[in-house]
Amino acid sequence: MEQPRQTNFTADEFIAWALEQPAGRFELDNGVVVAMAPERVSHGIAKRNVLIALHNAIGARGLACQALPDGMSVRVNDRTVYEPDALCVESSGDGDLLHSACLRVAGPHVLGTGRSGGAGKAMVSAVG
Repeated sequence: MEQPRQTNFTADEFIAWALEQPAGRFELDNGVVVAMAPERVSHGIAKRNVLIALHNAIGARGLACQALPDGMSVRVNDRTVYEPDALCVESSGDGDLLHSACLRVAGPHVLGTGRSGGAGKAMVSAVG
């Protein structure tokens, strides 16, 4: 994992840089690149359970949303890009969601961040 030479990124610069990395997972926190640590099994189980619960709740209510696992980056603002543990998005129906390198969301709601106490991030919003 190579740390970038640049120390202060915009979201667009970060996404371009991150897509070219051969390995590793990264987030951008207020312009600063943060390498994501490997996960423990218990964290993987918790993420799976959250994803299943989101999927089941969306299906039970017949909502036009998708529950997505981690792996998708979300542009929170011009200097922050997170990879939430779980994500619920409403697709615009134009197909862009399936080919995006980074989701742009309208008013993302960060339910928790891993920066204090180890709680993961979950975001709920609509694709904008």
